[in-house]
This record gives sequence, structure tokens and C-alpha cells, in this order.
Amino acid sequence: MSAPRDVHGPEVAARLEPAVETLHALGDAILACLEQISAASADGLAFEQAAPGSDHDTRRRRLVAALVRMPAPAPEELRAIAAAAGWDRSVVASTPGDFAGDFPRPSASPADRHGDAPLARRDSAPRVAVIAFEHESAERIAGRLAAGALVARVDGVGYAIVPDADGPGCEAGLRARLHDVHAALGPAVELAQAAESARWARLALALVSDRTPALVVAADHRVDLLLLGAPALAAALADEALAPLAAVPAATRARLLQTLDAWLRHRGAATAAAQELHVHAQTVRYRLGRLRSLLGPRMDGAEGRLELELALRARRLGDASASGRG
Repeated sequence: MSAPRDVHGPEVAARLEPAVETLHALGDAILACLEQISAASADGLAFEQAAPGSDHDTRRRRLVAALVRMPAPAPEELRAIAAAAGWDRSVVASTPGDFAGDFPRPSASPADRHGDAPLARRDSAPRVAVIAFEHESAERIAGRLAAGALVARVDGVGYAIVPDADGPGCEAGLRARLHDVHAALGPAVELAQAAESARWARLALALVSDRTPALVVAADHRVDLLLLGAPALAAALADEALAPLAAVPAATRARLLQTLDAWLRHRGAATAAAQELHVHAQTVRYRLGRLRSLLGPRMDGAEGRLELELALRARRLGDASASGRG
């Protein structure tokens, strides 16, 4: 004789299914809430530790100054300053040489991080990046960063030292957290070279827009940084290369420079430049003829075209800088 079937089982399961789904959703919501609380706690700790007048403030400001100024302090002095500030000792301890022996000086010029340069990564040691800001408050920046970041003003410029700067998603996270602030991010470097990251970030501050605040990432603007790093040389190049256009009426000169810029970026393709400028291709060819009569053979050689492109960039940077000061 077979056992009686439970005819109510499927019905009970069907009635319980919505409740089970609700419990799963509630569990997910609780986990998400806990993650937000954890993140808020970390941000609050960072803000509290960076706030002026806190117990850590003086020692942390001294550490930021030691990290962003050139030349770097002696290894023993920097280790003592970091220990006094109680800052991220795992980063400090794993820095190559442990602040002992040949502590490298941050004296090299910016170079491609994939090239044979001091900023190129040579090991797996944790690295830091420096954020520079001028008009934002240190408290506002600190409140956006995770615990462990150092935030202080040094010589009138605000800095944030961000540990583990080349960790997964770090740059994307910084872009998201600082999407509405006027600040610039230097490259990720070994702790010993933090001053070089700070230098890149300071230069990149010139590219921060007053109208549309956003975090400017220095590594995205290397050519501009080269020009900003040698402003007198860049200005001299622009003045000399574009001097023949000085006698042209201002409105005409503006159109010619706009056409030259588009033509250079489109590698000499007049049709593509015309499409960008929303004019007829014949108009662009006429303007190019005028430009050739003014600029001569500079437009025909690779080096001459490079000089013209750099001159246009330098002129734009100079105009933007003058507008910012005004």
C-alpha cells in the first residue's frame, strides 16, 4: 500500500515563494545599507583626522609638506615624520629600501609612465598619488576621500596624498568622488617620489575649468604639462611661430588660426577640417593658401608642423591662464 501523496505541498510552496523572495530582497538591502554605513564611517574618520585643530593635524601637515616639497628629506627624517603622524605604516614599511640606503630623489622630469623613466613602475610596492587643489576647502576634499588619505595645505596649495593609488578602480573611484571639485590628480608613484606626483598635479591645476569643475588627471594631458612646465620657452615658441599673423586683422587672424588648428589635427586633410569647421572645403583651401603665404615652408615639414601645433597649444594655455588670473 503506497503512502498518501501530499497534495497541498505545491500549493504551500507557491504561497511561500513571494515571502522567500521578499526575504532575499530584504537581506540584499541590509547588506547594501551596511556597506554604505561602513563607507560613511571611513569617510568620517578621514574627515575628522584631516580637520584643522585635530590632534593629528600638525603632524600630518608636516608629513604632507615633507612628501610634496623638493628636495625630499633624508630617509631617516621622513621615516620619523611618518611614524609621528601614524600614517599608513604598511605603505611606509613596504617602500623600496624602507627609507634606508639609497632613497631615490624625485628630481626627474615627467615622462611616459610606460617608458624607461623614474615614474615607470619597477616593482609591486604600494604607490601613492597626489591630488592638488587651490580654491576648494581641505575639509571638503578630505570628506570625499577614504580613510588613510592625508589632506593639508602647504605653501598656499592644498594637497591630498592618496595611498594604494594604482589599486583596482582607484582612479575611477577618485574621478567619481571628485567629479564636482576643482582639483588635479598626479600619477601614481613610489612614496619616495610623491613630490614628482605633486608637481604634475600642480601643473595640471592650470587645466582645471572654473565653469565646469571636474578632477583633471595629469597623465591625460602630458603634452600640455610639458608646455606648462616651461612657460617661458612655450611662450617664446608661440610668439615666434605665429608672429607672421600678428599684422592680420583680429577677426581674420582668429579664423586662420582656427583653420590651421583643424588642418593640423586632421593631418593635412582639408575636407575633414572643413567638415569640423562647418565651411566649404574650398574655403579651407583658400585659408590654407593664405596661411602658407604667411608661415612659409613651416607648414610643409614635419618639424615645422609640430612647432605650429605646439605653438597653438601654448597660445591656448597662455590665454586660459591669463583669463583665470583676470
